[in-house]
Amino acid sequence: MATARFPPNVLDIRTYLNRKPHVMTRLTEPGFIRSAAAWCAAGGLIATIGAVVTATVPASVPDNQVSYPYSPTVFIGTELLWASAHVMTFLGVLALALSGAVGNGRTGRVGALVAAIGMGLAVPFEIGFAFYADATVDITPVALLDTGIGLVTLVTAVGFIIAGTAVVRAGRWQGWPRAVPLLCGLFVFVAFVPVVIVQPSLFLWPIAGWNACLVLLGLALRRQTASRPTEPAPAGLR
Repeated sequence: MATARFPPNVLDIRTYLNRKPHVMTRLTEPGFIRSAAAWCAAGGLIATIGAVVTATVPASVPDNQVSYPYSPTVFIGTELLWASAHVMTFLGVLALALSGAVGNGRTGRVGALVAAIGMGLAVPFEIGFAFYADATVDITPVALLDTGIGLVTLVTAVGFIIAGTAVVRAGRWQGWPRAVPLLCGLFVFVAFVPVVIVQPSLFLWPIAGWNACLVLLGLALRRQTASRPTEPAPAGLR
């Protein structure tokens, strides 16, 4: 299969931001990376706890209702909370793309950007479910939302695998953090997808596991940024 070739600057966030030096300088500062890492860990923790609670709380509506197991009013609040958690984890993936951890190769940076885009696209899908809190799960709009959020999850995972492989090869991160970005991608295909296919009713548990991986991503970013300065951008990106 032929490999798609993209025009320069289309999918390389660091090259794009090179056109805006003041923005690039601010986003690659250790302070921003550490803050984004903290938000990522917090967002992952919120989503992890939320998935566990949702999987275990007594249901107040039929299981074919979109808001299940919550009442529609509570469900709308939880969807907004999950959307906020996605924004937080998006910041962490963006920080990964800008941290230099993926090395100087274009492929790793593209992978990190793809993961960030996928994570960001999950936000409108989560919010979309809130508009159908009273509906049943078999209506077309809900089916489209389900399909959409499933696809962006897969896109995010592919981006993580590409970026995570680059992190391992670059060797700029040491110890357990070096494996975390790759883990974030592999978990989706090794644990998440199989559970959804074999036992869909248990899907909240792999969601909790994946978000726990994102907690680790935030902790890894923060640890690596604290242990040594962020790698300077290559001359062409300054």
